[in-house]
Amino acid sequence: MQSFRLFDEQLQEITLEEGFPKAYETSFGMPGTLKLHAYFGKYPLLFQVIKIGLYEIAISDYLTRKSSKITCYADDQCIELHFILSGEALYNLKEMGWVGVKKSSYNLIVMKEIKNEVYFKSTPLTTLDIHFGEKHFIKLVKKYPVLTPLLDALNKGQCKALFAVPAITTPRMLSLIISIKEALRNVNMDKTEILASIEQLLLLVLENLPIRTIYNYSYNDIEKLRLAHKRIAAYVEEQDILKNQVSKSGLQPEKFREGFRLVFGLLPGDFLRNKKLEKAHKLVTEERVTRIEDLAQLCGYLSKSYLSKIYLKKYGIKLSVPMEAIRRKKRFTP
Repeated sequence: MQSFRLFDEQLQEITLEEGFPKAYETSFGMPGTLKLHAYFGKYPLLFQVIKIGLYEIAISDYLTRKSSKITCYADDQCIELHFILSGEALYNLKEMGWVGVKKSSYNLIVMKEIKNEVYFKSTPLTTLDIHFGEKHFIKLVKKYPVLTPLLDALNKGQCKALFAVPAITTPRMLSLIISIKEALRNVNMDKTEILASIEQLLLLVLENLPIRTIYNYSYNDIEKLRLAHKRIAAYVEEQDILKNQVSKSGLQPEKFREGFRLVFGLLPGDFLRNKKLEKAHKLVTEERVTRIEDLAQLCGYLSKSYLSKIYLKKYGIKLSVPMEAIRRKKRFTP
């Protein structure tokens, strides 16, 4: 990032300064990142980079409201995975031609050096890039042989044709990006966790498996789904918890169902059912309840008989709590 330079439409260099303006540090800054900013119009451009293992994560927030073009230069040689999280722009990557990119799209390209022209169509524009070297890509191919054709294309110099065109960022990819950003905001970040998320994200991109969806999903949509997921898991005992979270998300019910399944692998109703049973099993195992009626209430069930039925189906054992066991023993004792 030391060689990173910016130029305006008249090719006048835009002054980059270290750190973030104080007013933006809390909202945008992440601990441990190398930060730079520049004013381009009334609002700043914010750049931050952090090294995690063999990967470099670069997050850019173009807050300018100015409809104009800037050119970015850097000496880095890498494979660049470029995600648009919000906003819309035209990109000319190394003079390959202008391509329009919108939120929830990405491209992957081999960069011998960085020369990107960006024309802002709507801002704020937020991007997240993951940079890694060709040697590391070769190691990934050895770990995941399914990626071999991509390595062949890299060796033949065909990556421009393969990767320059933007693709749609799937809900699962967006969820992993949110996980990465959340982990980076944590002062006591777990780098192992971040590396695992980066590798999962790369594998989804490099495998390039087709996914069909009825709805389109934004970064903000997936944030809402992840928040609903957390709340449902935390408040399984509340009646109508699922209905309330669908309403609070502001998403159409069918979009909520589809997105939830794509991100978490389960329909929301199935997820809630599993969480209720997990809570019941935990309470029973720890002997923290004495009546099945109480257990049903604590886990959001109106019927103890229904809970007993599905508990048996899930765990293969009859539901029993300490007081009920004592009662049965007394009932059958001669």
